[in-house]
Amino acid sequence: MMFLYRYWEAFRRISRRNVVPQFLLAVLLPLLIVWNVDPVAPLAADEMVYDWGMAAFPPPAESAVEIISIDDESLKKLGPWPWPESVHTRFLQQLAKQAPKAVVLNFRLGVPMQTGDDDVALGNALRLAPVFLQVRDGQSAALLDQNASLRFRTRRFAPVAQGIGHANLASWGTSESVRFIRLFSGKPDSLLPYLGALVGPSPEVRQAVANTEQLRIGAHFRGGTAHSSTPYFQVLEGNFRPDQFKGRTVLVGPSLDSGIGLPMYVAGEKGAVLVSSIEVHASFIDSLQHGTQVAVATPFALYACLAVFIWISFFLFETMSKAAPLVGIVGLGVAVLISLGALRFVRVWIPPSFFGIGIGAAYVLWTWQHMNKVLGFLKAHIVSLSQVPAGTFDPGAPPKLGGSDTIDRYIGALDHAILRLVRLQTFTQQGLERLPIAILICRLDGTISQLNAAAMALLPESLVGSLVNESLPLLVKRMTVNANVRHPGMDGHWTQALGGEYSTPQGKIFQIDAARLGDPLNQAPGAWIVVLLELTQQRQAERERADWLNFLWHDLRSPQINLLSLLELFEMKPSRMGVAELVSGVRHEAERTMTLAQNFISSSTSEARDYRFSVASLSSLLAQGIEALVSSAKARNVRVLVSSANGHPDLVRADGGMLTRAFVNVLENAIRHSPSGATIRVRCIVETDREAVATIHDEGTGMSAAKLDNLLARRAEPGVNVELEGPSPSGQEFEVEPADREPPHDPNHGFGFAMVRQVVAAHGGWISGWSVPGVGTTFAIGFPLANA
Repeated sequence: MMFLYRYWEAFRRISRRNVVPQFLLAVLLPLLIVWNVDPVAPLAADEMVYDWGMAAFPPPAESAVEIISIDDESLKKLGPWPWPESVHTRFLQQLAKQAPKAVVLNFRLGVPMQTGDDDVALGNALRLAPVFLQVRDGQSAALLDQNASLRFRTRRFAPVAQGIGHANLASWGTSESVRFIRLFSGKPDSLLPYLGALVGPSPEVRQAVANTEQLRIGAHFRGGTAHSSTPYFQVLEGNFRPDQFKGRTVLVGPSLDSGIGLPMYVAGEKGAVLVSSIEVHASFIDSLQHGTQVAVATPFALYACLAVFIWISFFLFETMSKAAPLVGIVGLGVAVLISLGALRFVRVWIPPSFFGIGIGAAYVLWTWQHMNKVLGFLKAHIVSLSQVPAGTFDPGAPPKLGGSDTIDRYIGALDHAILRLVRLQTFTQQGLERLPIAILICRLDGTISQLNAAAMALLPESLVGSLVNESLPLLVKRMTVNANVRHPGMDGHWTQALGGEYSTPQGKIFQIDAARLGDPLNQAPGAWIVVLLELTQQRQAERERADWLNFLWHDLRSPQINLLSLLELFEMKPSRMGVAELVSGVRHEAERTMTLAQNFISSSTSEARDYRFSVASLSSLLAQGIEALVSSAKARNVRVLVSSANGHPDLVRADGGMLTRAFVNVLENAIRHSPSGATIRVRCIVETDREAVATIHDEGTGMSAAKLDNLLARRAEPGVNVELEGPSPSGQEFEVEPADREPPHDPNHGFGFAMVRQVVAAHGGWISGWSVPGVGTTFAIGFPLANA
């Protein structure tokens, strides 16, 4: 009930407000459409709907029509057409013996006149049965004169015929198919009824003929072989079944294969079918006798239906303006259903295109009315809009348009105001987008309405693309809170809970701050601007500094403790350590300290250095590193052998100084870990056309798999507790390693190898290694070739 009441109120409101458009729609527009559009087939869509509807409904159950066809076989036996009157006389005499209900001749008798024609004998034969004759338009029996030159002799047979009429078939609409036939044809002063309407029609058709109603009627076509057919020559010879034509309507005319008739296309169940004109007349006569013919709606009925439909469409457009196109589409569907329903239940054809034209016209008028409303609104607000201050982004004075049209002046003012606002919005948007700081604009409830690229890069990647209309408080709540979270104040506003530091799943860290953006119209907060201050690099630098200091403290502490342990052992009485051992141990620990400091500086330099790349030979850089360690290798009695597996160019893009220092670091470790007389093998290989690989193999002490993995995978492991050499706090003695042995924790395997990894990574290369304790270690370092 509330639904009906709401629409009733909308109906009353529209009725009071739109008197003129309603009058135009409900009175004048339907009249104009009905007056100018042919209702039979104005559009191909109507023909398609009509054919579909007729094919879906069953034809008459049985036919009372028999066809006698002037076919090709009859022409062969009786001679070419036209036949003499004597043939038709004998034919009618044979047919009259069957006492047919009616005989309809779908050809004109005695045209043209031939030698030997006997009109008297033919007239006597016409009296034997109720025969209906076909006459051309405008040539009724009452108007045919005595001019023999016309060579139309129907006037002689009209008094003895049961009736005369037209049999004109013509296609309508956009296709060649026959769908309708006129009930009357000819000029107003010489109208002829359709022959089929004179042959035992239904009472309503008989009444329409008596009233001379100018109707067009349609029939259901049953196809090309729906009616039984007997050749003309068989009837002439008396070769037919007893009582075959008794009490039935007989149609006589040319068949499709005779070549003398006019073939027609009809809309059948399987599309357009080519049939003979006599078959089309048989279908029309069947429909007229059974009362299943289809009548085209009268102009008054079309006008009434169209007026109601247009007004309802306009009402729906007004009440459902947001879905106006959908209303139009649904209206077309309803129009098709109305046409099919009228065709099925009342046998009246109402073209759906009439309703479509009405819907389109209603939509145009409804749009015109709304455009008037929009123009009125624009006229009232353009002036105030053009006065909005634009400041620096003001494009200047509005253009001066000629002419006295008020609309032109308003359009010029509107263009100027829009240009100012667009420029202001563009500069604001570009400025927000290009800010390096992550900024979001949120609504009063914390929903994100806008954000720049920096904010999209900072927030979780899984949410990028769907952050607009997301709730910022809920988004932040799902993140990790590091520290210093503020609690909501007394008002409980969501901005009071944003504070401290937050971590995203991708490891990014940021702080949040928010400020109000006021609404100048109602002096109330209109939105919130939220700033995300990224702290990722700052916190990462702090962690790296702590890691470096922890690592440096650990490595510097180890040799100093060993020095103190050596001095303590030397001072013990009785001492087991001589001066030579003390000097050797001190020298060893001093060298460790110097190496550690040098590697620390090299690692820091490799991390902070601005690399300068140029094309260089990888084997040449290896040779420079070997040359720098020749003396060190001779002092330890270690040989360094260099070989190349092939002669391919090994040119790479490299910072020569940094890459040579990295090779020196790896070679120095290999020399220090190799026993006297050992050999270090260095090779430079170009395995593919994209990569050059340097391998360094020593015969030293080797290392465990865990230590090798840690060396290749990480620069330093924060918080690792390493046992330090030296006396324990209780004063218990520890045995000090000999100088020629590597302590458990090698500083070169800390900062030194970290520097190697950094340099290799900066060159886009890779490093891998293999080691067996007591056998040796191999390192392979690959770099992309310069031409790759």
